[in-house]
Amino acid sequence: MQGNRPPWGSSRPPRWRMAMPWLITAVALIATVLILDHLFPNAIETEAAQMDLIYNLIVLVALGGSLLAHWRSVGRATIRAAALWLAVALGLVALYAFKSELGGIAGRISVALLPTSPRVGPGGGVEVRAANAGHYYIDTKVNGRPIRFLIDTGSSSVVLTRADAKRLGFDPDQLRFNLRVSTAGGDRWSAPLPPIVIDIGPIQLRGIRANVSDGGLSGSLLGMSALDQLRGYEVRDGVLTLRP
Repeated sequence: MQGNRPPWGSSRPPRWRMAMPWLITAVALIATVLILDHLFPNAIETEAAQMDLIYNLIVLVALGGSLLAHWRSVGRATIRAAALWLAVALGLVALYAFKSELGGIAGRISVALLPTSPRVGPGGGVEVRAANAGHYYIDTKVNGRPIRFLIDTGSSSVVLTRADAKRLGFDPDQLRFNLRVSTAGGDRWSAPLPPIVIDIGPIQLRGIRANVSDGGLSGSLLGMSALDQLRGYEVRDGVLTLRP
């Protein structure tokens, strides 16, 4: 009779088997964190970072354990979807805990792929990688408009091409080209502009003296009138760093 069924015949699983899903999830998450901590040993050394990580791990253990514990009562499609979201959540925890180190890797990749795009380096400086022939080009915003410059320490001021000046809203035909400028290609005439604002990544340079060249330039030049506002700049291993 059913009432005389021995205890070991009960369909209720043992307690250790009921706890197994949460244990598996916890072990997987801890192993992932340990691997990342080995790769980036200083990422979670602060108490605030550790508390954030512990909180997120507790949430993920609860979600992952519940998913594994009830896998028989839901369909396979639901399991796959839930597992995908769990993996995404785990990835977000890893990215948050190790954001500085992973951000540095992403930054180095972006510098290699987009050499004119400035990025913030580990020391807070703005970095740009050398382009062809060792020249350094950098994408900026001048008065809010995108302008690409060749960084030229031999130029005393910022020099814009006529096309870039027009992009900024200046009509080259209405400018007075009354300044004689000596260049490597000979003397040129240029027209002074009102002081401009140059944004280089997070660096903002205000009141910059700039001129418009009447010709002879293949691109605009970021000269010393802008670079002198920086705390310094240096070149190392093909990377130019501008320090605000």
